[in-house]
Amino acid sequence: NNIIFETYEVVDGDTLKKNNKRYRLQGIDAPELKQICKIKEKKWSCGKDSKKYLLELHKDNGFYCIKVGEDFYKRDLVKCYIKTSKGLEDIGSLMVREGYALSYRKYSKDYNDEEELAKLSKNGMWKGDFENPWEWRKKN
Repeated sequence: NNIIFETYEVVDGDTLKKNNKRYRLQGIDAPELKQICKIKEKKWSCGKDSKKYLLELHKDNGFYCIKVGEDFYKRDLVKCYIKTSKGLEDIGSLMVREGYALSYRKYSKDYNDEEELAKLSKNGMWKGDFENPWEWRKKN
């Protein structure tokens, strides 16, 4: 059972960094740091809060990450886990379920169910209006 938890720098809601190397969480797309969402016409820094939530998950224990591929920019795509009372929990799953990231359907269907749950429960971004991060990036 050589599962090693490591500490990472949390760059934003779907990117980690360690020793100057960037890692992208596979299958999810979180709002960019400068991205603003709306809840009942009120502006909300969903990008910053997405990063904050990932930092909360990271705490002092860090993540256990497994490389599952590479993205277009040659960054390692990783699936990461935290230890909870239920055992290992997938971070991507938690980020999407709580509405701090979306399922990156263009590349993966891993988190479509979590996204449906988030939508139904009106978690995070689903409380109000938001632009899909991939569309926001194109414009900005």
